[in-house]
Amino acid sequence: DGRALFQLEKLTENTYSVRTHGELDREEQPSYSLTLIASDQGEMKRSTSSLFELHLIDVNDCAPTFEQS
Repeated sequence: DGRALFQLEKLTENTYSVRTHGELDREEQPSYSLTLIASDQGEMKRSTSSLFELHLIDVNDCAPTFEQS
C-alpha cells in the first residue's frame, strides 16, 4: 500500500514510539535494521544516529495438520 513498515509516533514533546503498520513474519524476514536520526534546528545544526537491530522470534502461527488414516 506504499506506507513504510515502521513509523515514529509522537507521544510527548520529547518522546516518540516506533510503531509498525502490520504484522511482522519471521519466516518472511527474520530481522530488521533501523537507523534513527535525531537532529536539531539550531544555527550550527547537530545530529546523531543510532542503529537498532530487531530480531523476531517465532510464534506457532500455523497449526499442525494431520492426515486422517
